[in-house]
Amino acid sequence: MIQAIDEHDFQPEGIKLRERSHLKFKIVNEDCDRKKQSLIDNITAQLKILGNNEQSSKEKAPLMRPSWDSYFMKLATLAASRSNCMKRRVGCVIVRECRVIATGYNGTPRHLTNCFNGGCPRCNDGDSRNLHTCLCLHAEENALLEAGRDRVGQNATLYCDTCPCLTCSVKIVQTGISEVVYSQTYRMDEESFIVLRNAGITVRQFSFMEEPRIVMI
Repeated sequence: MIQAIDEHDFQPEGIKLRERSHLKFKIVNEDCDRKKQSLIDNITAQLKILGNNEQSSKEKAPLMRPSWDSYFMKLATLAASRSNCMKRRVGCVIVRECRVIATGYNGTPRHLTNCFNGGCPRCNDGDSRNLHTCLCLHAEENALLEAGRDRVGQNATLYCDTCPCLTCSVKIVQTGISEVVYSQTYRMDEESFIVLRNAGITVRQFSFMEEPRIVMI
């Protein structure tokens, strides 16, 4: 049975969507009121892919792919899974012309004991203050150090699953990043926004909820 399913779903020319004579869809999206037209256009395009019954069986069905924002933010989230910080897991990806040039996650510097093994006393003591005593590098810092200003170049975008703090924002400005895209908010967002926007950097918040989720029923 498994072999028969594989033969049906995986054709020589690549993965194809299974054809059905009747399809019903339920569109699940809590943020439909925001950016309505863009959302509707996106849904319509995906419905055409899934439900075009007139499509010839010889035609290749176009594959559904995430947007660039979604793709790079997922990479940032994946990078965060490598974090060794006790407090928070954060991931960052720096991109230029849709190509990844550096990644980073937060944690103690190389050759030091990992934070979750006691390497950062501040994090392990549960101290919510005295941030200046924290030994952990932030995800943005690690990515910027890996890339360097020369590799960042012009028109680079920094994706981070959490809004950069004020200190990281200053470093983002200095290295020449052109755009910052973040997902989750942070307690010093406003201070960071002031620095980034005064430097002419575009700041956007990305939400996976804005991308339609289509459930076959």
